[in-house]
Amino acid sequence: MTPLLQTPAPKFRLLTRLLCNLLISRAHIRKHANKSKLTNNKLVNQQSDLSACLPSNSFTPLAIRLNGLAADNSRQLGFKQLFNCQTLPISYLFIESYRYLGQLLLQAKLPSGLIGLIHMGASFEEQQPVSWQQPFDLILSLIGCQASDKGLVYRIRIEMLQNDNVCLTSEHQLLDKFKDYQRGERRRQFDVANALSAVAYQTLTPVLARKYAKLSGDYNPIHLQPWLAKMLGMHACVIHGMYQMHWALVNTDKSYQKVTAHFNKACYLPRKVSLVEQSGNKLAVFSNYFTERHMQLTLE
Repeated sequence: MTPLLQTPAPKFRLLTRLLCNLLISRAHIRKHANKSKLTNNKLVNQQSDLSACLPSNSFTPLAIRLNGLAADNSRQLGFKQLFNCQTLPISYLFIESYRYLGQLLLQAKLPSGLIGLIHMGASFEEQQPVSWQQPFDLILSLIGCQASDKGLVYRIRIEMLQNDNVCLTSEHQLLDKFKDYQRGERRRQFDVANALSAVAYQTLTPVLARKYAKLSGDYNPIHLQPWLAKMLGMHACVIHGMYQMHWALVNTDKSYQKVTAHFNKACYLPRKVSLVEQSGNKLAVFSNYFTERHMQLTLE
């Protein structure tokens, strides 16, 4: 066995990077928390009938409202450059709200360390046309927490308002996985129809994951640090689920007002993926010769 003193550098560098990632993420949260105090934002404790689905008394539904926000023009440009698009999909709401989502989670009393949370699903719906050049308000709500065989699943709702009218709504499910949970092996099956229906291809790399982390503010170590990703139950770093969703939406010509995503299987890096158009107004992201589906989108 190699003595620990002979190999301190790699682990030291990884721990240093993790610490930097956490500090950056917390710096963003503090920055926007301070900003929210100047914009007459509110913290609301919701008393609702959700207590029946809560796993413990340590969880309390919570909502915050942030008023008079302005979209970051440089962030919009960065998104368009990263995804090579001219217009912003409705999923862009996640980019503008993610930093405030961290503020919500830090203020909530959750039975979780919030490191290594896994995005299980997301939905976005356009209620009215959105102008990202105009001021907007956000309401972010932690509306539920349920126990599953995999772990605790937190439900989050985001509403974007302009002129006091709801323009966009979004809901997300985040999994805080049990450490001892073991996923069963799935049977792989090649589907010729998927191969013939591919409309876009991309090679996902750790560089892309770092670029998206910088754009979104999502420095979750499962996306950036291989060693820490393994400690958190992954085989290697995985691409952000929302990256796949953005990429799918900017590469389809289908029209929609609502989109629902299910993140089926972790997409480890690096990996070549394909975007497939399926029947029933669905899109899916596959890899490994169309035998592994990482995400499925339903457009309405």
